[in-house]
Amino acid sequence: MGNNIAYNKIKDVVQAGFNLMSASNFSDDQFNMWFIYSSRALENRYINPSIYTNYLRLTILVSNSTASQKLNACLLYLIEVMKSL
Repeated sequence: MGNNIAYNKIKDVVQAGFNLMSASNFSDDQFNMWFIYSSRALENRYINPSIYTNYLRLTILVSNSTASQKLNACLLYLIEVMKSL
């Protein structure tokens, strides 16, 4: 049950990320709003805390990148997490 909840939460976040990515020239502010949403979803009690920790580490590594590059890196990570659930 927990894996289904975690999978669905991450799936919603990924879908929102794809929607943002499809917008032409989305801003850093828009990415930041999505990132807050994604972070809160990963704080869910059904999601392994190491997933959230690794997600934060990833965002630190790409912090000097463009909004598009940051979103792409986050989405790739989240898709890999979904595959593992």
